[in-house]
Amino acid sequence: MSTKPSDPREAAARALCRREGHPENITFEGKPMWQSYLDVVDTVLEAIKPEPFGRHGQEPASWTDYTPG
Repeated sequence: MSTKPSDPREAAARALCRREGHPENITFEGKPMWQSYLDVVDTVLEAIKPEPFGRHGQEPASWTDYTPG
């Protein structure tokens, strides 16, 4: 039984890999397949990143307040 990755980026990349029907740990371009999804994860994280303080005169949002819809 595998354990849940402690790195949220890795957990998200592995989930995307599984969703696409690919084994997470097969080798693809010299690395585990899940690592090929990190660029997608980073794109999503950048898109949902809270605005920096002061940009709109409000305090920054907290990641702990984020609830996926």
